[in-house]
Amino acid sequence: MTKTKKNDFIILIVWNIIAFTLSFIIGINYIITAVLFFLIPSIYISLKNKDLIKKSTLFSILFSTPTVVIFSYLAHKDGAWKNYSIINLYIFNTYPIDDFIWGILYVYYMVIFYEYFFDKNKKHIPNIFYKFIKALTIITLSFLLLIILIPQFYIPYVYILGVLTMFILLPCIILINYKKIMQKLTPFLFYFFYMFMLYEYVANIKGNWSFPGQHFIGHFKIFSISFPLEEFLWALLAAPAVIVYYEFFADDRK
Repeated sequence: MTKTKKNDFIILIVWNIIAFTLSFIIGINYIITAVLFFLIPSIYISLKNKDLIKKSTLFSILFSTPTVVIFSYLAHKDGAWKNYSIINLYIFNTYPIDDFIWGILYVYYMVIFYEYFFDKNKKHIPNIFYKFIKALTIITLSFLLLIILIPQFYIPYVYILGVLTMFILLPCIILINYKKIMQKLTPFLFYFFYMFMLYEYVANIKGNWSFPGQHFIGHFKIFSISFPLEEFLWALLAAPAVIVYYEFFADDRK
């Protein structure tokens, strides 16, 4: 890592503390806090290397959209978490349309941060990415048909099942065959875990989201707040899992 990038890394670490502080003052909903924790540092990195913007944006939109369609619906149905739309607009009267904005900002920050600090800033998108998107599209459309036909459909304990499948099982299968990816994940994991735990704390304090359900494997407590153990695993594993998918489907797998 060059001296410039080391300085940028320190700036972002400090910014998280600033975002944490500002969130206590103006973080009345999870879109505002997402702007502070995700969007502003993403803009900073994007201005440093504009070549990364197109690829990062494309992956963020195409990956996060079907994830939100499926997982946000199931999570709200099971009470895994609950958040509120700032424009009072809900998909299938279940989850806020704002989740799409939050998801895109979250994934974009992960990808552009990873590309800038730990990867080789490659703009090429392999053909397998478009096959991956076609598969996600088919899965998403099938899911939409399912919940239209069976509106009461839900999966109990969907949060831990999602974590085990999407953040542990599938990434591990990929990493078994592409071990080089793992070498860059450790510092990336620690940064995003640090960032998201700050976000988690202030989001709980400010009521950005809640966990009203009962299908959890346990709870994790930090000072005055308590949240499901599944949320802690999300904070720890979501970012490296997304980068594994990114490397495998949209990058060079190295």
